[in-house]
Amino acid sequence: MNRKIEEMRLTLFETAQKFGINATETIRCSQELDILLNGCRAELIRCEQAKDTGESGGSDRLIQL
Repeated sequence: MNRKIEEMRLTLFETAQKFGINATETIRCSQELDILLNGCRAELIRCEQAKDTGESGGSDRLIQL
């Protein structure tokens, strides 16, 4: 997941440089990055909740942003 986020972040930066920050292409990349980040955040929340309840449902994985 982290690799995908970093790749999309770089794509967003390059797209903004090429087309401008208000271009449709840049906005689309930004929205895709938002989706990835929201998914990662949701995973972190699920891991924390599982840890708080004593479940192991994936909470053993370390996720770094």
